[in-house]
Amino acid sequence: MTPLHNAAIARAPLARDQTIRVAGRAVTLRHNCPEGFRFAPEATARGDAFRSWGLPFATATRDVEEGEVLVNEGAIEALRGRGLDLPDEPNFQD
Repeated sequence: MTPLHNAAIARAPLARDQTIRVAGRAVTLRHNCPEGFRFAPEATARGDAFRSWGLPFATATRDVEEGEVLVNEGAIEALRGRGLDLPDEPNFQD
């Protein structure tokens, strides 16, 4: 991505295995991504900050693979049981 962004926002619902272009690169999603959720368009190491508009908004709690939807514990709890294909474990902390 760029030094300003290393997380992308889904402007519409995106499906698992869907390939989209982000900053000129093809990224294949590893999970369904609800509209408004962020996903990682590139691999991010544990401890690295996720940034939007140059500002950090969260820290990776584990290595995050390209195409993973970004979820914290609160999102997992709130959306559990709704049939969404999200990561089982949180991958960031606010």
